[in-house]
Amino acid sequence: MRYILPMHFFPRGLSLSLPIAIVSLAACGSSSAKPASPTSLEDFECNDRNVAYTVVGGFAADEAGITIQCAETGAPSLTKWYLDGGDKQEKTFPLSGEQFDDVWAKVDSSGWRFLDKECNNPDAADRDPVYSMTVGDHAQSVDLSCTGKTLPFPFDRIVNELDLRAVGFGDQGIAQ
Repeated sequence: MRYILPMHFFPRGLSLSLPIAIVSLAACGSSSAKPASPTSLEDFECNDRNVAYTVVGGFAADEAGITIQCAETGAPSLTKWYLDGGDKQEKTFPLSGEQFDDVWAKVDSSGWRFLDKECNNPDAADRDPVYSMTVGDHAQSVDLSCTGKTLPFPFDRIVNELDLRAVGFGDQGIAQ
């Protein structure tokens, strides 16, 4: 169904050419520049950033871990691994620069540079899992350790961010 606007709809002296020009300009778009693809690493800066944790005595495996890094290849990646009867099962997945930067921003806000090397977890028991974490960039690298089924803030943030990013990456082929 077509609608035709009566001429009294437009203010006096305004021709139909102005609405046509407005519609034409809107159809052209605002930029002719091609946006970067989501997997493009054109603007990504690695800065030797890496975040990793290993858990010994956890629920899913005797030993398991997750690493995100970009220093080895220049391209960001996530690696999930676990020990299965003494054999290491490992799977690596590419990350976009945006995915890497998102995880990094959340881990960086944990204040990892200023944390004690050993966490103080009053809820930890003798047989609880032991988490070892490494966080670093071009300027500094720290090794952290924390014991417990539930980790205290902000140590939990480092582990949680890696776990959240790893969810869905190849779960059908690892740790079933």
